[in-house]
Amino acid sequence: AQEFSVSPKQACAALLDGDPWTYWSAEQGSAPALTVDLGAERTVSGVYLALGERKKDGFQRLRIDASNDGERWSRVKDAQWGFPARFRPDGQVRVVPDDAQMVLFPPRAARWLRLALVAANPGSHWSIAELAVFGVAPVTDMVFADPVFDDPMSRPVRERRLWRESERDPATNRPLRALERLYAAWGDHRRASEVAALLADRFTPRTLVQCRFGRDLELIGYDVAPRERRALDITYYWRAERTMRSVYAMTGHFVGQSFRFQDDYVLGAPARTTSSWQPGDVFKETRIVQIPDQAPDGSYVLEVGVWNPETREHLRLGWRGREKQRLLRLAASATEARVETE
Repeated sequence: AQEFSVSPKQACAALLDGDPWTYWSAEQGSAPALTVDLGAERTVSGVYLALGERKKDGFQRLRIDASNDGERWSRVKDAQWGFPARFRPDGQVRVVPDDAQMVLFPPRAARWLRLALVAANPGSHWSIAELAVFGVAPVTDMVFADPVFDDPMSRPVRERRLWRESERDPATNRPLRALERLYAAWGDHRRASEVAALLADRFTPRTLVQCRFGRDLELIGYDVAPRERRALDITYYWRAERTMRSVYAMTGHFVGQSFRFQDDYVLGAPARTTSSWQPGDVFKETRIVQIPDQAPDGSYVLEVGVWNPETREHLRLGWRGREKQRLLRLAASATEARVETE
């Protein structure tokens, strides 16, 4: 399967991995098209779209085109999803499950199929967990059968899914923590130790801070990397201490002798805000800090705090402590920004 301007390429692998709990998803409001190369010219008669856990993310209208050379295309069907039923060869009516959609058409020869979304369900993305293409049964009286996918709870599928999640979302330790627990439960202590070492390597900051904001969050520490001119990267490592209902934001104030500037952002935005974090989750986020051109040369102290943009309440350090933590001191010149040793 090939994807056109929709989302990262590796997401397309989820269409064909046999796991109905992984999925490809297009941005809401976009007009995506998926092109499937069957590898050789084949006789095809329909497509099957498993929705997995995204039952509301099916299509309302779908256009299917076919090609033998990938350049010249002809219309196969304009499909509209209505009452989910089909007729069996024996004349009986079968209702399609609510976690699947299928489009059938007269058999035809094709090497390429293109599925173009015309309309999705209102307010929903277009998502597909697994994609299958129907051919033609060699025996005419063979009963039509739905595709069979892997058991999503089987060991190899769970293992493969978590490794893929860790690659797709390297900013969070959640998939690797789940892998470590699985290997330990399976008695595979060697692999559990390997994952533990990987966790330590990816989610241990160079500078430890260990600041607890309220009862919800801990800033474990940070990394700093220089950029060109008066800019640098600061990577913050946050850990959830408990489940949170609130969406929190960080405020970062850079305070100089006669000038100040700030860098505020919603933690985990847009897809991984704190209301979705679980206890023990670590998220690392890199912010590009650009010192304004009008800021004079000199030292700037970075103070960070955590607040709720909805209620405007600030989380305090410790029990009834201050609202901000002094983190580091920057030295800014005309050509660079660097961290000063205090």
